[in-house]
Amino acid sequence: MSRVQRWAQGPGGQAFVDRLQAFAPQLVLAAILLLTFAVYAPTLTFWFMHDDFLFLRAAQTASNPWVYVRDSFDFRNPGPPADFSFYRPLYQASFLGFYKLFGLEAWAYHLLNVSVHLANVAFVWLIARKLTGRVLVAHGAALIFALHPAYTSAVAWVAAGNAVLETLPYLASLWFFLKYLDGGPRRLGYYAASFVAFVLALLFHPEALMLTVLIVLAYPLLYARGTRDLRTVGPWLRLVPFVVTAIAYFQIQSWVRDQSFEQSVAFGFGWWFNDNYLRYLSLAIYPLDPGRSTDYSASHIVFTIAFLFISVIVGVAGPRRGHSTTFVLYWFYIALIPLSTFLLGAYSRKLYTAGPGLAILLAMFVAVVWDARPRRLGAWAPALALAIVVPIVGVMVWRGVELRAGHRHAMFQSRQLLQQVQEEYPSLPPDARVYLVGVPGLLTLFTDSYVRDELRLYYGDIEVRAFGNDAQLAEADLERSDDDIVIHYRPPGRAP
Repeated sequence: MSRVQRWAQGPGGQAFVDRLQAFAPQLVLAAILLLTFAVYAPTLTFWFMHDDFLFLRAAQTASNPWVYVRDSFDFRNPGPPADFSFYRPLYQASFLGFYKLFGLEAWAYHLLNVSVHLANVAFVWLIARKLTGRVLVAHGAALIFALHPAYTSAVAWVAAGNAVLETLPYLASLWFFLKYLDGGPRRLGYYAASFVAFVLALLFHPEALMLTVLIVLAYPLLYARGTRDLRTVGPWLRLVPFVVTAIAYFQIQSWVRDQSFEQSVAFGFGWWFNDNYLRYLSLAIYPLDPGRSTDYSASHIVFTIAFLFISVIVGVAGPRRGHSTTFVLYWFYIALIPLSTFLLGAYSRKLYTAGPGLAILLAMFVAVVWDARPRRLGAWAPALALAIVVPIVGVMVWRGVELRAGHRHAMFQSRQLLQQVQEEYPSLPPDARVYLVGVPGLLTLFTDSYVRDELRLYYGDIEVRAFGNDAQLAEADLERSDDDIVIHYRPPGRAP
């Protein structure tokens, strides 16, 4: 018998095996995090696009950071223009901090998004394990949330990262509140941490408002032991700070939106709400497009029915630990409400905030299927499970890569445009008027403000207008002069 074999059979080897088994779940989580980073690592080479330039320009022109932060939090007159009439002051203020740290180094912003996404994956794992008591559900939830292709935009697009940043305190608040409900000597610290994280989540994005409902439901569904507990006033009093804060925040958010005509008509309940809600149910199973979904086709119906079927199975046979199954069902379905009030269709990236509840729900379904496996499979069950899971993970990764390709193309075109302008005009006078001709619609969308702010990042407050072709430029009602600069966009690979 070799020395290694004697050690393995001795007390030291047995202790090592016991420690390895104890840390095995964390090792699987570490593997999921490494896989997630590997999948999103290519985004570190991406650049900026669309709303990124508005936020960057607002941060770049902030002459006084303290005034910028103050204005961001002043709901009576929402701060810098990049605010879009949303009241999300902490994201606005934090973006200034990111700009001070990272400047125009796009890789740093993307690395931040990916890093926070990994932290969110870890929180999903912790919460799933706590709610169900099953490591299998925790692993499945973390893997689904980590690689779900619907979240591609949220992680790969800098400005859409507000959903990623918002979800971190969102999950932290819920986690700390569950720890508080466990009791123990540190419960007051957990309560304070939960409330602080709750406020931070609201200030990052209004969609975090539905966290209030989860906090309220946590006690009766997960910890109350009967009607006697529910009739006790004390446990309900601890919810008052959360509810009061949420009501005050809702009033502020409503006031801010009412001041903007565009926002006031873009949100609300109406005939579109039902359609949007069903679209999000469909996108939860499989994102059909990287952007906005405005129709409701046969494919939507199929995926919606599939999702409702999964929900019914989980509701009937899901892992039981208190009413955790009911809690998770409420989590996802309630989280969709603020998303569905948006008039202009459903955006797959907006599912990110609802993603944790979705991931745990789907992981519960996986656990139900696993528990219902025929006994005769025996030792073949793990191999069969891998044969099913690996292709599904492969499809998620492939679809995510496919959707990210659209963002990579748009970001590449933005960078290509800037490089062409810089090659022809290394510098421009402050009062220069630049007309860009042949700019792809992908770079301008509804307005040429994206292109304008992109060039202003490098040339200062120059006047910039974008046109699809020379005919549009000729037809435009402009006061042209000989000093005006006309630059024709060259698609990548075309010689000057």
